[in-house]
Amino acid sequence: MKLLVRMTAPVITTALTITPHLKLAFSTEKGWQETDFAYKASLIPKLPQLPGNDNEVMLEVLATLPVELPAITAYNEAVHKGAFRTQWPVMKVSLEPQSFLIEQLSAFTLVDVTVEVGAQGVKQLVLQNDQALQAADKPISPFTSQPRIGSAFYIGHREAFSKTLTSLKFTLEWQDPPADFSEYYEGYGNSIYRTAFSAQISIYSTTATGTAGCSTRRCCS
Repeated sequence: MKLLVRMTAPVITTALTITPHLKLAFSTEKGWQETDFAYKASLIPKLPQLPGNDNEVMLEVLATLPVELPAITAYNEAVHKGAFRTQWPVMKVSLEPQSFLIEQLSAFTLVDVTVEVGAQGVKQLVLQNDQALQAADKPISPFTSQPRIGSAFYIGHREAFSKTLTSLKFTLEWQDPPADFSEYYEGYGNSIYRTAFSAQISIYSTTATGTAGCSTRRCCS
């Protein structure tokens, strides 16, 4: 997870690591998750910095949450008691009381805030080919047992595809592929190699069904 806070500030000529001076917490079902994850915080100036100008400085906070931790969930005032008017998940960033940054940051002016989230090893996928749903925890036939040109394979995930995606990567592992593709398909009259198989990738949204981000990719390499 990356938090970017863009601000204008007095002159700062070098980047500062301020990790020890910040405390992070995330809303979970049973309370605030404040430990057992790694994070790094830095103040990064946009050069050149000129006296008397509105100099831009970025507060960058990078946090990595292990999969073993409780899921980040919607804020609940009865549980979290933070007086935040929101029903969305909350990432709370606070200054440690002994921090020397309190007076320095009071001179900063907020411009905007950006939050970027990434996840690996996503589970609870919905998989389906043209014939039926496929079990996500077992070997599947993505394009049915008798694939043909135009066969479709669908991947769904309620949370991931409800967000604005900037990138998506998934890997299909072919179970027991032929050791030599050209020899295996010799009787078809064409030269078939591992890299000959490709698929067109499309994203389907709730507002439109189209080929946003549509591209052709090799299925194996």
